[in-house]
Order: sequence, then C-alpha cells, then structure tokens
Amino acid sequence: MQADAYLKSVLEDRESWRLEHPQRCMSCGGSSSWPPLAVHEIERRSHAVKCWGHRCNYMLVDSYCHEQILAAAPHAMQLAIKKISDPWNYDLNAWLRLRDKSLMAPRRVTQEEVDEWIENLQRRRVQERSYEEARRILRDALLQSQAKWNVIERFKGGHCWALLKGPLWVIDVVDYELAPFEALLDTCLSASDPVGALAPFELFSLDPSR
Repeated sequence: MQADAYLKSVLEDRESWRLEHPQRCMSCGGSSSWPPLAVHEIERRSHAVKCWGHRCNYMLVDSYCHEQILAAAPHAMQLAIKKISDPWNYDLNAWLRLRDKSLMAPRRVTQEEVDEWIENLQRRRVQERSYEEARRILRDALLQSQAKWNVIERFKGGHCWALLKGPLWVIDVVDYELAPFEALLDTCLSASDPVGALAPFELFSLDPSR
C-alpha cells in the first residue's frame, strides 16, 4: 500500500478519534478555536511508515505544544501524557510495535519510565493548580481591600497587574520595587485574613495624586 493510500485508509478513524475527545490540549490543557487543535503522532510517520495510524499513537494538542513542546519531548513523556489524557487508547505494547513489529527492542520505552513521567507530570500539574488558586485568592484579596478605586484601576490597567499574573514576581507600587511572588502567596494562603495579611506589602498605599 502506498503512503497516500495508507493515509486515506486511516483518516476516517483518526477523525473519529479526534471527535471523541474534548477540544482541549492534552499536553497543557488549553483550548484553541484557531488554529484548531492538531492530532499529534507520538511515533513519527517517517519512523513508522504505513503503520503509524493507530489510536495508541494519537494526541490532541494545540499548535504550540505540537511544534515546540512535544517535537523534542522524550517518547516516555509523551506516552505519559497519553495515558493521563486518553487511558482508553493507551497501549504501550501496541505502540512499541508500530516501528518494531517483531518487538526486537521491548525495552525501548518501559512502563516504569512512563509511570515515572506520569508522577512528575501530575506533581507539576498539582503545583500549577495550587499557584492558580493562590493567584485567585490574592487577586480577590486585593479587590476586597479598602483602596481607592482609581488606584485599583491603575493597578489593574498597568504593568503592576501583568506582573501580578506572572509566576515569579509582583510589584510593590509604593516604591516600585519587586517582591517575590511566593512570599505574597505564602502570606495569603497561611493567613485567616488574606486582606489584612497583605497590609505589610502596602500594595495600595500609593497616593493617587502621584
């Protein structure tokens, strides 16, 4: 079977697989209406000529993850994401046979390696969710503060807000010095009164006339 004929033979099932899954990137969790999510093949077509079209080989990802993150990612990492996001079609043995039908190298990727990546990825996702929740708590605390609205709008509309949303730093608008974002998160999350806990940082004590 020629390569183009093989492609036509697997397209229907490939598209059917795509439609069975939520339109969210399996790698980062993001969604994208344009460009549309791509079906990423873990084992490249050039390495598994006329046998790459298998559900165990597909991941639904956005263009950035497809082109930048997964293009150079270890197979074990990609398979870990596959198992987390699409466990019904995860099959390590079938995937290994895509380019090695006789399974001459059964330990090219091991289940132990995949499981180790799963543990790492899940730990990372928990940390990301924790930081997102911390950012929400901090943002709500700031908006509940007694600051004058013109100062809040200045904070929200300028670089201060952009820095607040970043992973590492938040700006102190009193003297425009950077303070570690983690320090604010720890203060907020450990306090029974997040608004009061923010007082030492004086985030909103800037004189509106300045």
